[in-house]
Amino acid sequence: MCIGEDISIRESGKAEEFVISQLIECLDGLEEESVCHLTIAYEPIWAIGTGKTATSEDADSMCSAIRKKLLKSTAFLYLML
Repeated sequence: MCIGEDISIRESGKAEEFVISQLIECLDGLEEESVCHLTIAYEPIWAIGTGKTATSEDADSMCSAIRKKLLKSTAFLYLML
């Protein structure tokens, strides 16, 4: 699964909120067996072909938010161990 935000969302300051909502929507309805084999990739859409580059800090920050959200869900806690 690939999730990420466009430049307008990034510039509005709502990137994390948007990406986490994408994550929740994508995981909704998946069976636990399927989630065990899932790879989640963060790809900032605003950095594709725009000449703008996401820094490692940008990616680290968003990946940290994704991990925190997954850890808050008891259904996915075992995946992070």
